[in-house]
Amino acid sequence: RIADAMVAKSDYDAAIRHLTEAIALKPGNANAYFLRGLAYGRKGLSDQAIADLTRTLELTPDYADAYELRGNLYESIGKKDKAIADYREALSLKPGSQRATEGMKRLTGAAPQSAPAASH
Repeated sequence: RIADAMVAKSDYDAAIRHLTEAIALKPGNANAYFLRGLAYGRKGLSDQAIADLTRTLELTPDYADAYELRGNLYESIGKKDKAIADYREALSLKPGSQRATEGMKRLTGAAPQSAPAASH
């Protein structure tokens, strides 16, 4: 949990170094990829962050927080369709997710619907 503390204290470079070492020792550690992706994202390194979050999801396909974060990163670099797809997946895994709901509102202008909307 050292890396968690480093990310929480905004020591992203140290967190990235520590997590890279952890991944080298245990390449199947989805949480290490997630945290390193978070640190890369907070440093503004979207491509590296997206790559790590994609790897997180390859290892753990039901990791809703990874979809939320990757969706946010896609949104920040203008990849609207990919962001919407990730926010939708996050909501399917974690209904009511505030981060994903807010992302969908920003990108589509409406809150996601869990059921078809009634006609007016």
